[in-house]
Amino acid sequence: MLSKWQKVLTRYKKERAIYAGRRTPSKTSDDPYGRFEKFLSSISLKREMDKIYAVNSYFNTMTYKTDSSAYGSEDYWATPYEFLAADGGDCEDFAIAKMMVLRELGFDEEQLHLLVVYDKRRKMTHAIVAVFAEGHIWILNNVTSAILEWNASRYYYQPLYSVNELGVWLYPSTG
Repeated sequence: MLSKWQKVLTRYKKERAIYAGRRTPSKTSDDPYGRFEKFLSSISLKREMDKIYAVNSYFNTMTYKTDSSAYGSEDYWATPYEFLAADGGDCEDFAIAKMMVLRELGFDEEQLHLLVVYDKRRKMTHAIVAVFAEGHIWILNNVTSAILEWNASRYYYQPLYSVNELGVWLYPSTG
């Protein structure tokens, strides 16, 4: 997990250097990167909660796809640009995109965690984003457009581990 996380961070930094500043979509073709940069610019001055809602909504319009169908790999962690190019991905791709974009929009690394959980309702592993803002932990999820506080979500999710730019945290199993 740490290796995949480090690789996606490295690829994103390289891609960001290429695509940053493309505020106008190409006139010759459909340009998801230009639309993405325009979106970032349009919300950059909003307050934190408005950014959280906008980013969650923006990415939740993408399509859920398995890694094999989106990227030709059994387990691939995509950058936001790869996610845009594929017009979707699986749960960790949604979470990575939301987390990295919020970071780009001025959130500190301490505020953001890619949280891998066991979803007790769906009986499967799932990735979400935990955002610390305005004194609460907010959960961004690709299966719902609602942004819930962790206290409302914790009954459905058993945290397994989380990652951000500062490290990895493993959570003890509660049986």
